[in-house]
Amino acid sequence: MQKQRKHFNKKALLKNIGKDDNFIKMLLEIYFVSFETFMDTNKKAIENDDKELFKRTIHSIKGSSGTIYFEIMTDLFEELSNVEINNKNRIIDLIIDIEKEYYYIRKNIYIFV
Repeated sequence: MQKQRKHFNKKALLKNIGKDDNFIKMLLEIYFVSFETFMDTNKKAIENDDKELFKRTIHSIKGSSGTIYFEIMTDLFEELSNVEINNKNRIIDLIIDIEKEYYYIRKNIYIFV
């Protein structure tokens, strides 16, 4: 049976970095700013059919999502990283799911922390 993935696995993050709530809040702030920048860059890559930029931005934000233990977000970016840039419909569907997950996390993050 596969373990259910979490929006934010705080327990795993605390185990990895220690119990420093201020550090966690700083990581979250950096993530949120970075996320929006990466998504803007990624949308430009899609519009310009820039496969290298697309893969590079997806890889970066996927890594950031994993580092902070946004498990569902990491899975969505993993799936997106395996889609060919010319499959626009699948990319759009995944970006919608990613943005929904992002706004869910943003709305609820202080419940998690």
